[in-house]
Amino acid sequence: MRVRIRAAYEWSALLGDTSSCALAKDGRSHPAAKFAEGKAAALGELLRRVADDTDPGGIVASATAVKIRWSNQPIPVT
Repeated sequence: MRVRIRAAYEWSALLGDTSSCALAKDGRSHPAAKFAEGKAAALGELLRRVADDTDPGGIVASATAVKIRWSNQPIPVT
């Protein structure tokens, strides 16, 4: 949980006083913030998947499943 909170703080610090949507609408690039956003999202997904945080094997299996899902996620082309 703490690593997810740190990721969210990092994302927020990179954005400053604006949102990802506002930056995108202005046409500004913010790849570091997008990376932090993805990290926070993936960690959130992992937290939702882990049923028992005292089972290291279950955590590893859940992390592997999240990694595979994110690795197979196609990059949108605009």
